[in-house]
Amino acid sequence: MGTTKSAISVLGGAQASPDWGTLWGVKQKIRDFTPGILLKACMKGDFRRLAVECHAPNRALPEDLHTRVRARTMVVSGIPVLAFSPTDVEIDASACVEEIGYAASVLAQELLAMHGIEPPLRRDFRPRS
Repeated sequence: MGTTKSAISVLGGAQASPDWGTLWGVKQKIRDFTPGILLKACMKGDFRRLAVECHAPNRALPEDLHTRVRARTMVVSGIPVLAFSPTDVEIDASACVEEIGYAASVLAQELLAMHGIEPPLRRDFRPRS
C-alpha cells in the first residue's frame, strides 16, 4: 500500500468513512438485519462490507418465512456473510479469525484494484490440476 495510511475505527453515528482503512462495529443495522459484527473497508469514497455472525451449532434456518427473508437481507444486498457456530469458535478461534482476516483482505484488494493500485483479483473456481 506504499504510503497509504491504514486506519481501524469503530462504526457509529455520524462518523465519516476514512480515505483508507477499516471501520468495524457490533450490532450495526443494515436495512432490516443486524449482524453480530460488521466490517467496512474504505478507500477514496468507495467501500466494501463484511458481516460476521455466530449462530447456534445446528445453523438451522428459522421456520418463519419473514425471519428467513430478513436473515438473507445481507447476502441479497451484496454483503458477504461469514457465519460461525459457537463450537467453531471454541475448537479453533484462530482459524475463525484467520478466515475473517482473509475475507477482509479480499475486500481491500477489490478496492485497490478498483483504484488501479493493484491488479484485479483472479477469481478462478475451476479445480487446480
